[in-house]
Amino acid sequence: MEAGADILVHSIEDKAVEPALIQRLKACHIPYITTFMVHEGYREVLGQEVELSPIEQRRGDPQKPRLGALALEQHQRAIHD
Repeated sequence: MEAGADILVHSIEDKAVEPALIQRLKACHIPYITTFMVHEGYREVLGQEVELSPIEQRRGDPQKPRLGALALEQHQRAIHD
């Protein structure tokens, strides 16, 4: 967070999450996304079945889904070539 992270992705697994970390995340409005949710997102994108939640629609960067779609198109072309 001190380095400027605006999101924390993947689970902390080597020890219990300390309450102080949770409070700092809340105070800085930094979302914490578990590894499970990240993998679910990969399945949705690669399966071309992305359904954004209302908060994802409100807070998301409209350019990033398109960039993800471009990467998926490139991946699919590479597989079929």
